[in-house]
Amino acid sequence: MNQHNSFAVHLNQLAEHKRRDYKAAAQAHLANYFIVNNARSEYNRLLDIIDMRVNEVNKSLNGIPLFQFRRNGPYVRQGSSAVYLAFRQTYSNSWPIEFQLSFGREPERNYADVFSSPPIPERYALEPAMAKEPDRIIWIGDKGEMTSELCDFMLQHLTEYDLERMAT
Repeated sequence: MNQHNSFAVHLNQLAEHKRRDYKAAAQAHLANYFIVNNARSEYNRLLDIIDMRVNEVNKSLNGIPLFQFRRNGPYVRQGSSAVYLAFRQTYSNSWPIEFQLSFGREPERNYADVFSSPPIPERYALEPAMAKEPDRIIWIGDKGEMTSELCDFMLQHLTEYDLERMAT
């Protein structure tokens, strides 16, 4: 191969590399745009799923307290424990977007631990990300990627949290 052909091959490879970089940047921009514009509605959809799942699971519970979902908290309560959902998007259609789950005491009860400290809440921070399907958001955090299983994780962990506190 002569010098002109090898230089042409180099230029073609450079152009292909730049096209891939541009395409990846454009896809990242579209994903960020989608996330920023849909995170709030995805969070509201999650609240609807939680409401339905709590009603569904409560029908089959035996020997443990029923779950109670409060949309205006929002939180899910079981026994003397609750999981609180905190969603913050300071500016609509802009970052940062924060979603946090906090497992702690339920708010509508009085506690008699005047001489001891209350249990430390367990917190999990989640961030929105684009799912493989271009029309869905997933939540990524300490426990990995979560979509529909986020609701079941919350209810199971809340039960574990409440049962541990009952034993002490």
